[in-house]
Amino acid sequence: MKIISLPNLADNCLLYLKAEYVALYRQKGIKKAYNEFDYLRIGYIISTYFRGQSCNVLDVGTGPGVLLNWMNLQPNITAVGIDNKEYSTYYDFSGASNRIIMNAAKMNFSDNSFDLVFCLEVLEHLNDRTMLDVIREMKRVSRGKVIISVPFEEPEPRPKYHIQRFTENKIKELVASANLSLLCKEGQHYPIALIDIDCQSE
Repeated sequence: MKIISLPNLADNCLLYLKAEYVALYRQKGIKKAYNEFDYLRIGYIISTYFRGQSCNVLDVGTGPGVLLNWMNLQPNITAVGIDNKEYSTYYDFSGASNRIIMNAAKMNFSDNSFDLVFCLEVLEHLNDRTMLDVIREMKRVSRGKVIISVPFEEPEPRPKYHIQRFTENKIKELVASANLSLLCKEGQHYPIALIDIDCQSE
C-alpha cells in the first residue's frame, strides 16, 4: 500500500473552480462543501489520471460537482455525472448540463461505455447491498478503470451518515485485485484510500 503526501494545487483550471465555488457559496450563504484536503485530493486525481488523452468519463456521485466541472472545461474529455438527488451545493459552471439523476446501483448505461469511472467519497454512505451493487455496476460500465476513494480507518465516533468504515482488509474483500494508495495531508485526522481497479484485468 503506497502512502502519498498530497502536493499543493498546481492545476490552473482547478484553482479557478476553487475560487468560483468559494465566491458562489459566500454569496449564497452556503456552508462550504469542500475543504482544502478535498481540493488537494481532486488535484492529485487530475494529475494522475488525466494526461492530455481523449477519454469518456463517468462521475458517480457528483456532489457539488468540482470534478465534473473540471472535466467539462477540458476540450478532450467527454464527461457525464450521476447522483441520486439534487443538491443545493451543486453548480454547473461549464453550462454542459450533463448531470443526471440516476440510481448508481442500476445505471442506464451499456456495458463498457466509459474509459474511466470515478466514485469519490460515496461508498461510505451506502448500506452493504447497495455498495456491492454500485461497485458491480461501475465495473460493468467501465472498459478501462474504476477509481474509488473512501475514508480510511475513520476514527470513531463516525458521522451518522457514514454507514461504512473502511480498513485495508475490508477493501481487499470488496475488490481483491485493486491497487490501494493512501492520500494524506499533514494535520488531517485520517487519510483517504484511493482504490484503483483495472477492469481489463478483472
